[in-house]
Amino acid sequence: MSVTLRLIRQLPKPRQREQRVLLTLYPGIAGVGLILADILEESLKLVEHGWLDTPARPTEIPILNETIQPPRVRLFTARTRTTTLYLFQGDYQPEGEHAWRMADMIVRFARDVDAGIITTGGIGLPVYRDEPRVYGIPTSRAARLRKRLADAGVQFTLGEEIGLLKVYGMTGVIAARAEEEGLPGVILLAETLASAERIGYASAHQLARVLSEAYGFPLKLGDVEKRIREVRDALHEQAMSEEEKGGSHGITYIG
Repeated sequence: MSVTLRLIRQLPKPRQREQRVLLTLYPGIAGVGLILADILEESLKLVEHGWLDTPARPTEIPILNETIQPPRVRLFTARTRTTTLYLFQGDYQPEGEHAWRMADMIVRFARDVDAGIITTGGIGLPVYRDEPRVYGIPTSRAARLRKRLADAGVQFTLGEEIGLLKVYGMTGVIAARAEEEGLPGVILLAETLASAERIGYASAHQLARVLSEAYGFPLKLGDVEKRIREVRDALHEQAMSEEEKGGSHGITYIG
């Protein structure tokens, strides 16, 4: 099954001495990736250029405001004075061989535009943290990208409490293809409460702050900060109403 990039609008012409970064956002634990997509859409002037065309898409089709929404992996760009952002935003997580084919297309695109690759996800915890930490796992050719993100607050020492690390879905597959192709890439993982519900606002907030610090992206965080307070208050109320339980606070899920 082939994956092709269908363009509906021409990509911006590269500028000399600019930073170029390719960011990927997919559904995952606590909705971290798609919440981050909402933050960037609110904060930046995203321009849609097309989508990855493939027959291996979900058969569950959402209807929004009485409009059919075909599930896609869309390509957007945004520009600041010093940086061009290429953003692949997925409505779904491809599986199996198709995930590797899509990752190959994204990595080849990154090479063509000479952009470093950042994939995003969450590290699921059994506890909620007001200020989640953001960890980075670099490819072997990512020295400059690693330094830029470390200067923005990313921790590249994972610590013994995490133990054996496995990253699931496109967050890991794209980074693995970048490693195989010798391209600079970093997986960014933000701590979040392990949940299938869309509660990862604090985690997406921290990822957005890292990207803003590293690349100068302007941010509008008023709405997400309101949602952070709502989630925190709801979880606090829930905890107060239940009998306090013991147990480990170690890592339980990564995705």
